[in-house]
Amino acid sequence: SARRAANLKVRQPLGLCHVIVANPTLRDAIEKNQRLIREELNIKEIAFAENPEEYVAYEVKPNFKALGPRFGAKVKQLAALLAKSDNAEMYAQLQQTGHIQLVLDGEAVALEAEEVEVRLQAREGFAAAQSADMVVVLATHITDELRREGWAREFIRAVQDLRKEKGLAYDARIAMTLFAEDERLLDALRQFESVIAGEVLAAACTYAAQAPTPAKIVVIDDMNAVV
Repeated sequence: SARRAANLKVRQPLGLCHVIVANPTLRDAIEKNQRLIREELNIKEIAFAENPEEYVAYEVKPNFKALGPRFGAKVKQLAALLAKSDNAEMYAQLQQTGHIQLVLDGEAVALEAEEVEVRLQAREGFAAAQSADMVVVLATHITDELRREGWAREFIRAVQDLRKEKGLAYDARIAMTLFAEDERLLDALRQFESVIAGEVLAAACTYAAQAPTPAKIVVIDDMNAVV
């Protein structure tokens, strides 16, 4: 969800994912399965954060449909109270206790999770998404190394599609000839040659001086690779 919000392709590796989670059982499960999570989500590192306000801003809004029958004419007053309260603190209360404590006209009231709507806004340089139990924050800065690996992954996807088009058996080995006019893309394909070959089952990989024919053209970030 955070990737979609920032328009980051799944095949683009990302450097860091911050996880803010209050439930110790859930945190333990994430810690024990970090390697699997990193592989599935194409993220290099997962770190647990204690201060979500460093990465995101919260906006706690009233759910008028749920609060109207309970508070009647006071619902607008309650909305104003929510608007001027510390949104990060209210979100922390929800995470820790499942409700928000407020004082309305001198009377203590507790708002349940379904009575409010929490909106999340990532700060510059991050993308974020939340569930009932956690917030995940992606660092959106893509280094040259991450970008080059992303190009290699896009190329792998294209070759896998070509294998399917040719009706190759899933375990069939291939010999592959590559050409890329853009030196940046060519360098990236050379750098990740062993990864590419392993994924597409290429027993041999040759770099041509000019585009081979017949061939498939793969467009990666407006650059052409020919295979």
